[in-house]
Amino acid sequence: MQKISSATARFYPVKLSMEVSFTTHSHIIGRAGTNINTVMKETSTKIHFPDENRVAGEKKSNEVTISGELVNVETARRRIRQFMIPIEYVVECRTEVLDSYGRPALVKDFAILYGVLLRLNEKTTGSCSHCSATIRGSQQEIGRLKEAVNHLMKLNQNLETLVSMKMEFSSDQLETLRANFNLLEAKYSTAFMTLKLTNLGEEHQVVWIRGSVDGVYQTKMALMEFLPMKLMFHVHAIHLTFGVNERKLAKRLDVAVKMEPSTKPSSFLLQIISYEKNAGNIYEFRRQILRLPNPNGLSPIGFPLSLPRVQEPEHESVKMPASICTLKFDKNSYRQLCQLLKESDLFEYCELFLANEVDLAMFTTLSDDDLKSIGVTAYRPRKLMLHAISGDLVEFKRSSVRTEELAN
Repeated sequence: MQKISSATARFYPVKLSMEVSFTTHSHIIGRAGTNINTVMKETSTKIHFPDENRVAGEKKSNEVTISGELVNVETARRRIRQFMIPIEYVVECRTEVLDSYGRPALVKDFAILYGVLLRLNEKTTGSCSHCSATIRGSQQEIGRLKEAVNHLMKLNQNLETLVSMKMEFSSDQLETLRANFNLLEAKYSTAFMTLKLTNLGEEHQVVWIRGSVDGVYQTKMALMEFLPMKLMFHVHAIHLTFGVNERKLAKRLDVAVKMEPSTKPSSFLLQIISYEKNAGNIYEFRRQILRLPNPNGLSPIGFPLSLPRVQEPEHESVKMPASICTLKFDKNSYRQLCQLLKESDLFEYCELFLANEVDLAMFTTLSDDDLKSIGVTAYRPRKLMLHAISGDLVEFKRSSVRTEELAN
């Protein structure tokens, strides 16, 4: 393997994939693209929102991708996550109290005093009438937003009122996040309620967080840290080694790694996957696997880099590590697994792995007990598979690349 020079790494582009609720995409983009164009210009990145979201009736996607140099990509990610996604509180109010102040005047006063958008929706339960107030503000002005919520609660003559926040996820995301509900409920004294909604035949999950003003906000921020994040980049085969030490590093940093032949000659497409809270671990794994220098706390590309610090995995806080939770079954990766099994004279186990949704990325995480649990009971096949898992799979993939190049 050859090291990549700092000068080469300086222009080594990456693509980052993050999850942002599609209901907030238009707000982030801004009128005529003003907001997102400003971010792209200031960070020298390209930010892409799913094309299918523009088509009525099409399945909506939460995936947002950012392309460019690593430092710029991380800067854009932070801008989106910390400053551009609106924050909304929902407060239940008494109708007579709001009417006594005058609703139009109240909406105007809150906009002037706190810079927030106040929406009042009438609700009737039996013979009782009450109002649901939604207060929208920005992450960068969270202090003023909380002041507005507390002011409304004071006007409602009940500072003990619980407030709510809403989050929307896909079913896959919810299953990953659900493992953290009990931990967050105990830590922030909040409660979760999940609802399944169907719109134009498309299902999505709505999670309501209920508690104090500070509690629901902290719970939402903590939950967003467990959203999946993926870093993708192409690398030439001579610059890459992925063997036992690299797999141990991935396990320690709690990241999952997918590797497949690239469209570029003699290259691989690497995908490093984890939670957003492990962003620093993702970047550190990239640095180490490419053998990039990291002198005196500076970035591997030669100038100060404000990237998230490496986090030691807190496995007690989640039922499964990020390196497992964030993996999704990939058909192309499964075909690569079948090729590996065929070369090891174990092709008859392909259907077994397909039935258990095991692709090559998941295969590399399996232990002897895991193999037994999914039905690989014979000693010899398990031994051969464990040898493949602990061996240098890059050599297998390099042969795949060479085979494809010769075929073309």
